[in-house]
Amino acid sequence: MNVEQHDQLYEKYCNLLSSQSGIDDQAGFSFKHYEIPGNDVITLKESSSFISEGTTGLCSWQASKALCEFVTNNLEEFRGKNILELGSGVGLTGIFMAKYCEPSMIVLSDCHNSVINTLRQNVELNFPKGTRVDTDNPLISCLIDNIDSIVAVMDLDWSYINASNLNQLIEPDILVGADIVYDHALFQPLLTAVNYIFAITNNRCKFVLSCTERNQDTLNDFLEMLVSTKYCINEETVCPSKHFQWDSSSAKIRIFSVTRDWSFQ
Repeated sequence: MNVEQHDQLYEKYCNLLSSQSGIDDQAGFSFKHYEIPGNDVITLKESSSFISEGTTGLCSWQASKALCEFVTNNLEEFRGKNILELGSGVGLTGIFMAKYCEPSMIVLSDCHNSVINTLRQNVELNFPKGTRVDTDNPLISCLIDNIDSIVAVMDLDWSYINASNLNQLIEPDILVGADIVYDHALFQPLLTAVNYIFAITNNRCKFVLSCTERNQDTLNDFLEMLVSTKYCINEETVCPSKHFQWDSSSAKIRIFSVTRDWSFQ
């Protein structure tokens, strides 16, 4: 029997796990290793709990792994591009794209202090030979020249993205996000961020969104918000798990490409 996991129940579950996890419990972290194409490995510091320190961003989620698999099957769409990831968490998708796609620049972003610190550590861990670049932007905690790509970690609050000076750092060709559509309270800030990014790129950006469908109504509500603000949505084929493993039986993964007509003002 399929039972939808409604927002309030999911929120209570998150709060319960958060209260049990302990705020400064570094013993709750471990290092996970992901073999990726090209005989390379990603090593990530992750929380052993789904919810830790009041956030869901300290472990890798299934939609992130599915997005990585999608990227391996659509490499040319991402190679050499400027890429911005929203809600990067511990950085699996962004670090994989930086290693595998050879983007011109990729910015991994989030806005929770513990997540940003862990994200920065993971980027530094996976690009030890990269050159640290100084920056005056207080929202940039890490900027690394990795020869083939520039990799940055940015503290990016969706609600205040207009004040972030993001356009001075990057004008994204591709915007990506994995498992960031799960709470109605985040929909308007997320839409604010998406609108801003499409505006600074004159609607030439593409948004690739990977979602775990915990509640079909919740996901549909956000998709309807996009459509109502003149975005076009194309549902992509989710690739079978080959390089990245996830439990496809527990919840459905859906991936969307979101675009907007260039002439939209």
